[in-house]
Amino acid sequence: MTRQEHLLTIAIEECNELAQRLSKILRFGMDEIQPGQSLTNVERARYEYSDLAAVLEMIAPPTPSGGQIHPPLGSAMDAKRAKVEQFLQYSAECGTLSGLLGDPEGPRRPPRHVNPGYVSDEGDETEDDFPAPASAPPDHQE
Repeated sequence: MTRQEHLLTIAIEECNELAQRLSKILRFGMDEIQPGQSLTNVERARYEYSDLAAVLEMIAPPTPSGGQIHPPLGSAMDAKRAKVEQFLQYSAECGTLSGLLGDPEGPRRPPRHVNPGYVSDEGDETEDDFPAPASAPPDHQE
């Protein structure tokens, strides 16, 4: 393996470590401290994120032409936050997310539509058969 391939492998591992810590937050809460540890799950997730960012910078270090993987830009992060909020609202309208439509438990009902482009195994259902909520995001990609 080359240095670059090793760094890419390490970045993949760091992504997995961050994903594992986020899973722990989901399962046990942000403020839980794992036995034998001194940091909360959210603090440990921040460290994992920092580890990933460090390796990403090693993969693409600064160059005169600007080839560096830069820290997240405020405007890019703002755009991502807005897109995630749009999908959270859409999920609530579909009945798969609680706590956004007034009731802390939120609606629990079957989805009222099929994702655009969906065709069942029988080929008889499309998105036209199920009207999407008014705020359905156009591309369904987060």
